[in-house]
Amino acid sequence: LIKNSIGVLITAILLGICLVPLIEIFVCSLLVKLSGMIGSMLEHSGLADTTNSMADAGFLLWKTVFTALGLFLMSIAISILAVKGVV
Repeated sequence: LIKNSIGVLITAILLGICLVPLIEIFVCSLLVKLSGMIGSMLEHSGLADTTNSMADAGFLLWKTVFTALGLFLMSIAISILAVKGVV
């Protein structure tokens, strides 16, 4: 029982460490998107298009990091199962 709770705690800590960059990327992309919206209201179409493209790239980066986080956690789970002899 203690081994399982330590494993869950370590997994939660790893998940927390990995979520910090995800939150930062999402917030930065959202702020860039909002600045593009403000730029479009002020009729700076070139600036608005550029910032919208930057925000879209930021959201693509967020999706990539989120997928990598999922694969990282799955690889940890598979390696734990392999060590236990289940696989």
